[in-house]
Amino acid sequence: MTRADVLSWILASSEPAARWIVHAFLLDGAEEDRLAAAEHAAVLADPGTQELIARLPDWESAAHLSGHQSPAFAPNLLGLLADMGVGSGDDDRIERVLDAMLRHQFPDGRFALFATGRAVPQGAWGSLLCDMHSITEVLLRFGRHADPRVARALQTMVDDLTVTSQGRAWPCRPDDESGFRGPGRKHDFCPQATLEALRAWSYMPIAQRPEALHDIGRVSLRAWTARADEQPYMFGHGSRFKVVKWPTTWYDIHAVLDTLGRYPELWRGRDSDAGDRRALVELIACLIAYNMAADGTVTPQSCYRGFEHFSFGQKRQPSPFATARVLQVLHRFGELTDEAAAVDVRGLTSSKGGTGTARPPHDGAILESYPPQCGAPSVELVGADIGAIDGTTTVEGITWKEGAVLNLERAPDGRFTVVDAAAEQAVQIVLGIYSGVPDPTWALTAEQAEELAAALAGLTRVDTIAPIGGLGYHGFTIVDADRTLVAYAGKVGSAQGDPDVLDDPGRAVERLLFRTAGPHLTPDELDVVAEALDVPT
Repeated sequence: MTRADVLSWILASSEPAARWIVHAFLLDGAEEDRLAAAEHAAVLADPGTQELIARLPDWESAAHLSGHQSPAFAPNLLGLLADMGVGSGDDDRIERVLDAMLRHQFPDGRFALFATGRAVPQGAWGSLLCDMHSITEVLLRFGRHADPRVARALQTMVDDLTVTSQGRAWPCRPDDESGFRGPGRKHDFCPQATLEALRAWSYMPIAQRPEALHDIGRVSLRAWTARADEQPYMFGHGSRFKVVKWPTTWYDIHAVLDTLGRYPELWRGRDSDAGDRRALVELIACLIAYNMAADGTVTPQSCYRGFEHFSFGQKRQPSPFATARVLQVLHRFGELTDEAAAVDVRGLTSSKGGTGTARPPHDGAILESYPPQCGAPSVELVGADIGAIDGTTTVEGITWKEGAVLNLERAPDGRFTVVDAAAEQAVQIVLGIYSGVPDPTWALTAEQAEELAAALAGLTRVDTIAPIGGLGYHGFTIVDADRTLVAYAGKVGSAQGDPDVLDDPGRAVERLLFRTAGPHLTPDELDVVAEALDVPT
């Protein structure tokens, strides 16, 4: 499809938020302004929008979150609503949350979050830079520019700028109240906090912005250009960075381009740099190659749970909203998008610790169509009993399953024989270590699963609350056919919030799972977990 065809497809969809993006940002003219206003009204009336607004938490109650990337984090949920077209004064429930955010500001200008943690299980007000910046950003997005408390927070942002190892930007700064700091290295810039601050300032008039914000944007670009030799701790630039997770909440390729596209000085004008322009073109090429189908639509490949009824919360078919959001980001770059068409993303270098060559997009796996189809190259399976595999879907004579795992043996003629179709039922392990990007996942062997079952059977139940991790290592998630458990800090609890908690004072389950992790983790990842568990790597 041409770009015009894609826009027509979005406008014919049932999603008012996607249609609003097209009229508000992708098409020009007075008539488009009128249509955008009509779609804005449709967004507010949409049951999906109302359901998201109803999810907004009480800002003055303790937040129990898996991390700052969680879509349940109020600034992230408000950001999603703003992306969908909800704005200042549209709903009293939103205004009450914003008022509560403004009520809690430390004397130095930092907006605060009330959250629990290992150091403060009862909850306390605190403020990391990624808290303060995200809160300030949503206050500006929802029209609180004139509030003097917002002005004070913006000045504090400027005061916090630091000359880091990568250049002048925002670092990972400890919380003054608890002393807690994120996982970033002391002298490095924080990719997430820096993007949040740059986005926040983009909502201010140009005349009121600090000088040379585009130079700070160059520091973000440098993380990409130096990726083969350097990696900000916990922020990689491999395939997990390139494949967008929906709804967007954290550091990835979409967030980088969505932010830097607001600063055109990076690629045009007297202060622009050819290297910066090349880096942006490479990022644009990767955003397209790793997320867009050949027809110009976006089918989500990674989604947070809890949004299955939204087009961006499923992985089966193209999403009008996800497509519109990607087009909105690309629209800012104008001619750079055309230049990106000449970039072969397979020839780009990988991130530090990789093979040297970037992992290619999924061109040869399941094509982004519905029903999905197998592209070249492909392999023939001998002895695959589709009926023995649970959870398959059949449409128009094509049967598939997302994430199926099979035990295969390669025959001399190059075909593969299915040894055990039930391997897809193997116990899956997810290492909780990252914030906002997919965590490492692997399947246990039958022997390892038996050892795990025996270890769990030997634990006793206790009347307590399972601990919740923060940034950095935060446990192993155990997923099998019957349940999902989280092993962390000497306790094993249900991921579904069931009251039963197993006591594991020696952290035997975590140590057992760490022993299975070796082939699946990078040396840096192994070191982080080994230090947390006090075991040798």
